[in-house]
Amino acid sequence: MNHGTGTQNRRRTCLSSYVCTILLIKHNPHIYRPSAAVCLTRLAISPLSRTEKSKHWRRVLHDAIYRWLIYTLPIPTLAGLFPSTEDVYTAWVKKHKLPVVIEDLPDSEDAKLFWIGDKAAKKVVLYMHGGGFSLGMPDASCDFWWYIIKQVKKDTGVDIGIAILRYGTWLPSVKSISRSLILNNLYIGLVPKQHFPTPLRQTIAGLSHLLAPSSGRSPGDIILSGDSAGGNMVLQLLLHTAKPMPSIPSQPSLAIPPSPLSNPEMEGKKLLGAYMMSPYLDLLARNPACKSYVTNYDSDITSQVKLEDFGQRVMAGIPTSDPEVAKLLPYIDSQLAPAGFYSDLPSTISSILISAGGGEALLDDIIQFGEILKSTADGKAMETRVLVDDFGVHLDPMLDFFAGMPEDKLGSVTKDIVKWFGERVTA
Repeated sequence: MNHGTGTQNRRRTCLSSYVCTILLIKHNPHIYRPSAAVCLTRLAISPLSRTEKSKHWRRVLHDAIYRWLIYTLPIPTLAGLFPSTEDVYTAWVKKHKLPVVIEDLPDSEDAKLFWIGDKAAKKVVLYMHGGGFSLGMPDASCDFWWYIIKQVKKDTGVDIGIAILRYGTWLPSVKSISRSLILNNLYIGLVPKQHFPTPLRQTIAGLSHLLAPSSGRSPGDIILSGDSAGGNMVLQLLLHTAKPMPSIPSQPSLAIPPSPLSNPEMEGKKLLGAYMMSPYLDLLARNPACKSYVTNYDSDITSQVKLEDFGQRVMAGIPTSDPEVAKLLPYIDSQLAPAGFYSDLPSTISSILISAGGGEALLDDIIQFGEILKSTADGKAMETRVLVDDFGVHLDPMLDFFAGMPEDKLGSVTKDIVKWFGERVTA
């Protein structure tokens, strides 16, 4: 893919967000027309904003649209506005004239792997997209990972493959749904019915597939990655590998297979690394130490209230009335993790990279989590790095691709992310 084509494609992504907003305004003027004024006002005052004064106008405007959609629309409506993960992936690879490579994962409740880059590559990233366990993957995720592939190849000469995990309940494409239902907030019932631990079981299936004997790979060839809720899934898998979740006979639907690293032939082997972008670990957004829920309310694209809404929908599918289920909750909600809960993680992984934005709601929670990991291993058995973009927001490195920013205008943290991946694949 040449630079010009990539920039044009990202601009089309940005344009699609504008179109969605225009449609909402047109069909619901009494509710949505103020959004245009809100977004344009945001652009006008951006030179006075700590987090936006140094950003390109296109990025500021796109963030304003995204923020308005997240703050204003109910989660089921958001889920219905955007295409399914499979539709996004298929359209993206065709647009870039790349092969469509999809693998079904057997016995995984219909999970699949969508490949970008070389499926036969020795080094592979298993990627879990975000969306609060309710929304599909945006095509900016594909742009981000394509950029990582190209830059790592340029810097190190190493080919890496990206295996995107399709998990959860597959929402129908927006194309197949009545537009009037979406635009009038009547598109309900689409928030995933496959609650915890289904996404974890599917992640285990994905990792097991990548480590199949025929692949020729070992755990030291695999990097786990996830953004927002995908970062939560990364942590779930690492914890389950280090400290297997207990079985609950009274709740057979919560049964979880062992991690593939629990197999005798994998004994003593560690994953190459894990990268979490703005990980959403405080599931119900009530960490008392997270002052950034308040201080970054005006700067982030999401909010404490919205994060709590996403989390409540996850918890609604878990039979918490069973006291035995409480044993599982620390695996999905960091606020329920007792002291020392992460102490076994160094046995499963060599290096963890976490990135956050200085203007995001989850900032303090992410920094606190990073400090806990650093104290767990003293930087010896498991290296932990936390990158903070002082002017960034939730998922900031990916939002540059949403907004169609050229590669020479990407945030500085993105360069550090590329460097970390290069270091890991050549370690």
